Amino acid sequence: MSYPTPPQQPYPPPAPPPVPRVPQQRNRRALQIAGVVVAVLAAFGVGAVVGAAAAGGDGDGGNEARPAATVTVTADPGGKAGDGGDARKADDAAEAEQAGDDSFALTETAVYETGFEVVLSDFERATSGEYAAPAGTPYVKFELTLTNGSEERLDLNGLLVGCQYGDQGRSGEQIFDEGLDTPTTHLRPGRSIDVSIGCELPTGESYVQIEVTPDWESETAIFAGRID
Repeated sequence: MSYPTPPQQPYPPPAPPPVPRVPQQRNRRALQIAGVVVAVLAAFGVGAVVGAAAAGGDGDGGNEARPAATVTVTADPGGKAGDGGDARKADDAAEAEQAGDDSFALTETAVYETGFEVVLSDFERATSGEYAAPAGTPYVKFELTLTNGSEERLDLNGLLVGCQYGDQGRSGEQIFDEGLDTPTTHLRPGRSIDVSIGCELPTGESYVQIEVTPDWESETAIFAGRID
């Protein structure tokens, strides 16, 4: 007895040949674009740095320079009686000449193109009191006279005074004590103001450098000389 032969199952169809992968041109393109953007940004960054340096320099970048004290007028020393004013003036002149820069002697007047004038006078040694800041510190006291010869008000909140002493160039603290003041008002055109300032000066030191900046827009006038 024979049995019927079951129908043969057809073999599965052959798999289609693999489709070749298309190169990721888009990703490569994006990478190339990113590289170009980075290069451009780098170029602009360098340009910005160079431009900033040019703006801060003395080149012809079209930026207006800060007003500088370019004129000097010999002033009276303004010291106390018997302090040897003539000798001080000669010493100050020699000190300024030796510096070889645009610094002023202690007995000179700094005159700005804007009309501001800065004069230092009445130099006197003292020691700060018990409640001063800092206390018990030897210092030099002097009168700072500001004259506003411009046509605009001078905001004295922008006034900066810095001091240095000694042949080794040590920073001298500003002294805040009774009789010493720092103005915070405005100086009208044509007006002057006298301010008593104190800067640290140890007993064994004589050289002092006083830097005065009238406002935020003016360059610093540097006065240098020796105190008896």
